[in-house]
Amino acid sequence: MRRRHDHGNVILRNAQALQRFTGYDRPEDMDIDPLAAEKGVFRACWANTGRESHSGGSTVENSAVYGEVMCLTEEPPSAAVPSPPTGTIPRVDRFIAGSPQAAMFDNVAFQPHTGNLVVLEDGPTSLVLPDGSTRPRGNDLWKCLPDGDDDDTQSDGCVGFGSLRDTTSEPTGFIFLASGKAAFVHLQHREVDGNHRGSLLMISGFRVKDKDKD
Repeated sequence: MRRRHDHGNVILRNAQALQRFTGYDRPEDMDIDPLAAEKGVFRACWANTGRESHSGGSTVENSAVYGEVMCLTEEPPSAAVPSPPTGTIPRVDRFIAGSPQAAMFDNVAFQPHTGNLVVLEDGPTSLVLPDGSTRPRGNDLWKCLPDGDDDDTQSDGCVGFGSLRDTTSEPTGFIFLASGKAAFVHLQHREVDGNHRGSLLMISGFRVKDKDKD
């Protein structure tokens, strides 16, 4: 029996809904931990964006697949495990778990000299209120501490340091200067006079501890 091959394109988003395929969390940006690198250890963290239909705090939500930040660390094998060709074994841990208020992570950037990780949101900007009305809510920018001396492998806490008022845009491409005290962020898809125009902003005032004093 001859099998027929169809070489037409498949729209995966439609196929997922119609055929009930497994949905994935859309891995996004990745950055290398500079403090781990100083110790000769390779550690990289990336964002799995997740899926949300509305912004955090909405009374309506049709997806509720929160994003997360995962980290891969190359570790030396134990004595009981034969050494692999690379000399290390990768270990993957969840570093930041998403929530209704920080649901869809997109870009990540390590702050030099601190181990802090900046995480940007790229999520929906519509929030449904209890009375059924809607209002916009801009994406947030978060700064997260490294994992401290405790039993887990997750960040010891995150704080939002910025929120976009222009809900036609999303923050992306965050990068620190080498000092760690200032950074650039791009506001993508920003709408001005009916036209989409990006903006590049500089943010200063980030604190960096002096290792000799703190």
